[in-house]
Amino acid sequence: MSRAETRSKVFAAAIDLIAEQGYTATTVDAIAERAGVAKGTVFYNFGSKEALFTALLEHSIERLAQALREAAVGESALAALDATVLGQLTFFEEYGAFARVLLAEMWRTAWQEAVAKLRAEALGVYAARAAQGRGGGPRAGGPRHRHRGDGDLRHGG
Repeated sequence: MSRAETRSKVFAAAIDLIAEQGYTATTVDAIAERAGVAKGTVFYNFGSKEALFTALLEHSIERLAQALREAAVGESALAALDATVLGQLTFFEEYGAFARVLLAEMWRTAWQEAVAKLRAEALGVYAARAAQGRGGGPRAGGPRHRHRGDGDLRHGG
């Protein structure tokens, strides 16, 4: 088994276990057992449980950001934003365990660097779509919207 395959198996086991029982209750022994590898393999690849979780967050956040970038297409900024939201919901439906871990564990002080990466990479896609909308309105052929100032968008003529 290649190192990438091993890391992938360990990531899958870790995300499932952490989603099921939380970071604190999840042990490296349990992760290794679920992944079908030796405990030493986990330490060889990651060094510590905290380093494993940090690597897992970075890997998963990059996958989320990539999914959002791929989804963020549309004839107008609003259509691209709508597609981005749908892309995020689809990602979280497909990777439900990661979504649970993200919501439950991400706000620990130890993971603030990962939170910053999430903001910069994944949420940056939303910022780009918003900037596109502020920059010139809809592209040719897209619907025109009038902003009422209260967050409501109405189709205009």
